[in-house]
Amino acid sequence: MSDFLMKWFKGFETGINTLNQKEREKIFYKCGGNCVDTGVIKVYEKLL
Repeated sequence: MSDFLMKWFKGFETGINTLNQKEREKIFYKCGGNCVDTGVIKVYEKLL
């Protein structure tokens, strides 16, 4: 994974950790739906 993506994901993770459970649910519900709808989930599968 590129240095840019590693830093981006770390920043994202840090920000998500500041949210409460309900706030995280709202973000990941919309984010997850968008990933499925646009095919971005394939990018994440390749990272794992």
